[in-house]
Amino acid sequence: MADFVEPSLLVPALRNDLNMRALETLAARLSGLNLAPSVLYDFDHVDASALIHLAEQFNVLGDAGWDMANTEAKKRALLKEAVALHRIKGTPYAVKRSLELLGVNATVTEWFQTTPKGQPYTFILDAQVTDQPAGAPAIDAARTDQIKRVVSFWKPASRHFTLRVGLGLSTSLRMASVFSGTQCLNTQGTMLPLDVAAATSLRTASLFSGAQLLVSGGTIQ
Repeated sequence: MADFVEPSLLVPALRNDLNMRALETLAARLSGLNLAPSVLYDFDHVDASALIHLAEQFNVLGDAGWDMANTEAKKRALLKEAVALHRIKGTPYAVKRSLELLGVNATVTEWFQTTPKGQPYTFILDAQVTDQPAGAPAIDAARTDQIKRVVSFWKPASRHFTLRVGLGLSTSLRMASVFSGTQCLNTQGTMLPLDVAAATSLRTASLFSGAQLLVSGGTIQ
């Protein structure tokens, strides 16, 4: 029998058993393997290439938020809370929390919380966009549509809503919202909240310091 260089932890009675020594050697090699890539549910550290597959597994693709998650950090945050969100899907908090994970501060006001009371079984969602990408319009139609689709996914199925979108910023802007593929307004001023109806295109008012912009049916006037 060949001598083994590696010290053995086997009891003396088993050290001369070649099968047991081979098993011991194999176990020692396994203990040195880097298992980090196989820890799929460590959402903070799993390889980025696995995120899309995890999103499919946890049902957060598309309108559930994945389409709106424009950074890797948002995708990881959405995955970390996916199970908790699905447990409370159909509640105001699910709507609010899903948007917060995607960079939108949201407030849900139910029909019975308004004065006077609104139409039964409806709610108003005030959404403040806090992190539009650099160079993007302050609020554009694509971003608004993404917010509407996320709200529609997480809200109670029987509820209708009105969406009011604004900027969660106190800075001056040089570009205002893009309301269609060809319409935009370049100006300088502070943008105050912009109302957007959930079932229609942009149709209310966006106010700027020193100037007022009226948007009716998507037409800038």
